Amino acid sequence: MTQHACINTHPKERPAAAAPSSGPAALLQALRADTPLVACITNAVATNFTANVLLAVGAAPAMVDITGEAGPFAAGAPPC
Repeated sequence: MTQHACINTHPKERPAAAAPSSGPAALLQALRADTPLVACITNAVATNFTANVLLAVGAAPAMVDITGEAGPFAAGAPPC
């Protein structure tokens, strides 16, 4: 059984997940097709590096360095 990560689309709208035996390239392609929004609670030193890594793999980073912003940001996310 294939497990899906929480993404911001309805389950019927999700692209088919890559089979586990299809390798890293297919998994990366599936990730890039979803463009997941990733909330990151980080500090000023790690923000740029973390955002660049997430952008490189096809995610959409949302950088949060004030813990008080994390709650309202998460409250706006659709349920998994």
